[in-house]
Amino acid sequence: MKWCYNLVLMVLFVVAGPPALVASLFSKKRRTTVFKRLGFQEIPDHRRLEKDRPVWVHALSVGEVLSAVELTARLKAAFPGRPVFFSATTRTGIDTARNRLAGIADEVFCFCYDLPFSVARMVNRINPGLVVVVESDIWPNFLWTLEKRHVPVVLANGRLSEKSFAGYRRFSCVMGPVLNTFSAICAQTRQDADRFAALGVAGEKTVVTGSIKFDRQAPSLSSDQRIDLRHRLGIAPDARILVAGSTHPGEEEGLASALAGVWKAFKHLVLVVAPRDPARSGDVAAIFGGPDAGAFTLTGVGQADRPGPVRVVVIDRIGLLNDLYAVADIAVIGGSFLNLRGHNPLEPAACSVPVLFGPHMEDFAEIVRLLIDDGGALQVKDVETLGPVITGLLTDRDQRRQMGRAAFQVFEANRGALDRVMTVCHIAEKNPPPARPVTGGGTLLMPLSFLYGGAARLRRGLYTKGFIRPRQLPCLVISVGNITVGGTGKTPMTIYLAKLLVRMGRAPMIVSRGYRGTASVTGGLVSDHTGVRMNVGQAGDEPFMMAHALPGVPVVVGKKRYRAATAAMADLPTDVVILDDGFQHFQLARNLDILLLDSTRPVGNGKLLPAGPLREPLSCLAHAHAFVFTRSDPAADLRPDSAILPYLKEKPVFRAFHRPVLDGWVRAGDEAMAPAQSADVTLLKNLPVFVFCGLAQNSGFLKSVRQTGARVTGHLFFRDHHAYTDEDLSVISGRALASGVKTVVTSKKDYVKFSGRVGLLGVDLAVLGVEIDFGPDRGGVESFVAASLRDK
Repeated sequence: MKWCYNLVLMVLFVVAGPPALVASLFSKKRRTTVFKRLGFQEIPDHRRLEKDRPVWVHALSVGEVLSAVELTARLKAAFPGRPVFFSATTRTGIDTARNRLAGIADEVFCFCYDLPFSVARMVNRINPGLVVVVESDIWPNFLWTLEKRHVPVVLANGRLSEKSFAGYRRFSCVMGPVLNTFSAICAQTRQDADRFAALGVAGEKTVVTGSIKFDRQAPSLSSDQRIDLRHRLGIAPDARILVAGSTHPGEEEGLASALAGVWKAFKHLVLVVAPRDPARSGDVAAIFGGPDAGAFTLTGVGQADRPGPVRVVVIDRIGLLNDLYAVADIAVIGGSFLNLRGHNPLEPAACSVPVLFGPHMEDFAEIVRLLIDDGGALQVKDVETLGPVITGLLTDRDQRRQMGRAAFQVFEANRGALDRVMTVCHIAEKNPPPARPVTGGGTLLMPLSFLYGGAARLRRGLYTKGFIRPRQLPCLVISVGNITVGGTGKTPMTIYLAKLLVRMGRAPMIVSRGYRGTASVTGGLVSDHTGVRMNVGQAGDEPFMMAHALPGVPVVVGKKRYRAATAAMADLPTDVVILDDGFQHFQLARNLDILLLDSTRPVGNGKLLPAGPLREPLSCLAHAHAFVFTRSDPAADLRPDSAILPYLKEKPVFRAFHRPVLDGWVRAGDEAMAPAQSADVTLLKNLPVFVFCGLAQNSGFLKSVRQTGARVTGHLFFRDHHAYTDEDLSVISGRALASGVKTVVTSKKDYVKFSGRVGLLGVDLAVLGVEIDFGPDRGGVESFVAASLRDK
């Protein structure tokens, strides 16, 4: 899905980018932002910040920015000592943010295009610890990048209009996974929450908080300030004021026509127009006749040579609309007479001003319903009918006041959403998201899965039918493998089997591919009877861990496992080879295939790669000699998936449990691990800890830590086989200290990758391993292995 999205994006960028760039140079509106949105803007560099990483708030344009002012102030107060960054997409949004967030946001900047390089540069420099997106500016690459860095992202004031919902639903296979990257979605209404759920958002991620637009501070102008504002506008004390806020091209002409009759009856009525784009102010004044007809821009009002009284004032700057509503007698909402979905009617409602709007208020449907039902607003069918309604309100002072009071009561009665959103932000910040497998979009990938399945069947068939003969080692070969990608416990099982064979008097050797180890290409001996001979970079994390866990048992790595094993066996007495992850390694003949299945999800969604986790079709289960269901629940019966039941008949089936063991401690300041006394995991009971790991099943490891009785205050997940940098270790210790703990817990597989640099953590480290425990099936497993060796 990502590559497909970015392929389309880059094609558009290459084809349409150059002409769009040239066109932007001739547009004052875009000339100032285009290069910034490509990522070429100065943003403070916080890449090396370990603690108190910035809080980043993002809003699309003016309306969303205004909604986010109180939220940003609350976030600033809630996370003292942490920089608060604010981004907006439009030029007017940025200007509004700089005006309204002065002294609140530490930095206000232009949001980037959703191009991979632009997003990566911005996210890397800011290095956020929490991101809050306001309302609806949702971009896949931005969210994917934050997810990859395990940054919690909250969608505040989330809404899905009927039009947006219909559009997203057409591409739900894409938008579902994208929306699921949010740590939490604070929906404005139950209908919004239901729409998010219909797109595939996990139910536990969505909470109905209400709209934070109700929580904005109502303008509080003193009597002197009101007089001063009227003076600046050139409006006489006895004049009535009609404010038309956030108007768009095409609306001002209709407004001028509708007011022609009103002005005949109310000569002292002054219209104040605040265009959505203040750069249009001169053109808007001309629509009302210009200075000769008493229509001035705000700048023109203040000129000494102004001809005649003021009839129309057109605002030519941002940041005044709230104060204008505070001195208004009636408010008209722009964007509602054309199909532009309206603007926020709560701004005048907060000032106890009666609100009028046209038929297009789709983006504020719930707020509009409340205002109309309570008598605080009137909706007209078109701009032509606006004149008589305004005339009626100007004539009836009591109705004006009653509507104003009703509008304010709606505003006041629905406050409180901001408190609920802040609670969600606190929870999200303390629980960064794990690396989540991408789901959804399986239907789109099914053609590729069909091709993959055909290739997998052909490859196995060439060996089983004898067209290609596997190589035969001069000893018994036992394969430990699986049929799905991801962790099923192959490494603990391989270690268990090696120890079992040693107890049986055998001389086993482990042969592994050595994934991500440099020695994988040439092959080599990781360890022999004298000790470990490779470092983790050469061997790969899993072979290196097995070498340390099995002193005296040789561990060999190499993509060409027959050649690697043969070379090692020339010098090392071996009578059994354990083939790690060998179920799909057909080049080497084996005597026994043990297949592991994760009991929590044995075959995933049942689909082949890339639409699902299956490495081979389920029919290939017939080639296994025995099955082990790992991660079993001791308190529950084994209930295999119906799809695999036919392959389990007349084959040995065993249950295995993952038992956590404490491998050792590294105290803050120490450079090496001290072995734990008798692997006593009770040392972790009730101990507050921070967990980090990079495994195929990170959530499984987190569950194991909790099984020890430790109190997990937070966690940080990386991808499987993650190579830890010094910066990673600093981030981990910073996160741990920020969560209020001085002990971190990781897996043995992760520990071996930074054991030489463990002193950089600066906090206590507990290394937790996992052992396979067959419980009641232990005797059966040992008997089966012994019998298989005798038979072979």
